[in-house]
Amino acid sequence: MKNKKINGELKELMNEKGNVCVSVIIPLHSQPSDQEIDWINVDHVFEKAKTLLNSKKKPALNETLLKKLTMLRNKIRFAEGASGVGTFVSPNVARLIYFPFPIAEKVVTGRSFETRDVMYKELS
Repeated sequence: MKNKKINGELKELMNEKGNVCVSVIIPLHSQPSDQEIDWINVDHVFEKAKTLLNSKKKPALNETLLKKLTMLRNKIRFAEGASGVGTFVSPNVARLIYFPFPIAEKVVTGRSFETRDVMYKELS
């Protein structure tokens, strides 16, 4: 990896620690004809995220995070060259990031974001 300074999207995500952080990372197909399949997959993965959040016993916080997830889900556009998309939400962050390389599906909640794919994107 090149020796680059960490900034931009990655810095914002790495600085958000200690709150409930939800990372939803979804692989996409490269063919425009597969967009219908991608939308089905996006909806399926977001349902997983909702179920995971609802298993946490923090209704007010969950409602805020679910609203942010829904807002970002509605902003997803299948851009040419995008092989994946990630949504990252916390009480302080709502970020949509496209990946130009293949990624694996991940739905993660924790006290920090799942940033490996963002790090690879930013530092490569």
